[in-house]
Amino acid sequence: MTAEGAVTATRRGDRDALAAARRDAVAAARARARPRRTVGVVVRDVVITLLGLAGVVVIAWTVLSRMLGLSLVVLLTGSMAPTLPTGSVAIMADAVPAADLEVGDVIKVQRPGYDLPVTHRIISIGAVTGEVEQPSAGVDPQDPAARQVVLQGDANETADPAPYVIASADRVVFGVPYLGYANRILHTPLVLIGLAGALLLLLVGTSLPSGRSRGRRVAGADAGPDADPDEDRHVATAAAMSAPARARRSALTRAAARASDAAPAVGARAGVTRAVVATGPDAQAGA
Repeated sequence: MTAEGAVTATRRGDRDALAAARRDAVAAARARARPRRTVGVVVRDVVITLLGLAGVVVIAWTVLSRMLGLSLVVLLTGSMAPTLPTGSVAIMADAVPAADLEVGDVIKVQRPGYDLPVTHRIISIGAVTGEVEQPSAGVDPQDPAARQVVLQGDANETADPAPYVIASADRVVFGVPYLGYANRILHTPLVLIGLAGALLLLLVGTSLPSGRSRGRRVAGADAGPDADPDEDRHVATAAAMSAPARARRSALTRAAARASDAAPAVGARAGVTRAVVATGPDAQAGA
């Protein structure tokens, strides 16, 4: 390899090494910019997702309940077990006309003389007959739309003591067992305070910058306004040069050095050859 070829190879190797170093620097920068999935970040993302889903459910339920005339009722007793055990949440269609009710429907009616309503299954329904001692509040027994119903809880062995006279009632559309317990727990003061505190801490934590971003800002501030971004990029590129690229560059540099050392010896041998040719037989004849 001549000195010129060695220099060319060295330059080519330098370009390859620089390109490799730049690729390594870009990959390192992307790795540093990629956020780390720490336990805190995962917990934060899960909590935010759950809160978002809860908000969507609440908004959807509010809209649908107003549009479709639905309401939620928590069953406080086990009279409708096992279909709706204690703590179940029942989704009810509000104010269904008595004429649309059938045997087997589970309805909620107000018991005369009691503060809380009763939610039981209809075992008999028909027109109002005879004298009614205690009709449901606001119901006229003479109203053609009124009906007389007999109710019984699924867990009870006998029907309710007296029939109910109703013009309409809330009918159970769907029930979710034991969901009422979660509803009651979420509405206790301590749980509400704890949830509010956790949400506040979460919001404060997400608003604070991470240590990595703070370090980048501090480094940028220490560099000052007069810092040369090209110089910083070159320094970073040289620092990020991979070990194989440095090895290739060193090998090419050593090859160029050996070729440079061999160049004087080659020149000396060429001079001796020219001298022998000049003192040959043809030269003597010419003399």
